Amino acid sequence: TIRVNDITGLSSSRVDDYNDDWTHKDKDDTRWNYIYEQFKKGNFIAPIHVTKTPDGKYFVDGDGNHRASVAKVLGIPTLE
Repeated sequence: TIRVNDITGLSSSRVDDYNDDWTHKDKDDTRWNYIYEQFKKGNFIAPIHVTKTPDGKYFVDGDGNHRASVAKVLGIPTLE
């Protein structure tokens, strides 16, 4: 379990899909909207993949960009 506030970046291949406030640039992105609705209902989806940086923060490493983004937007404190 990691603190969502300790996630400071997304996968380099996906970073351009998101705004500075962690929202998805495509408001109609079905995956992002689905995860948003699931998280609002309290349904959490599979753990995300992260890499820890030397300063103790994390960035999404491959799988989990949508989940990290939605968690940031909703103010969810932790993710697996």
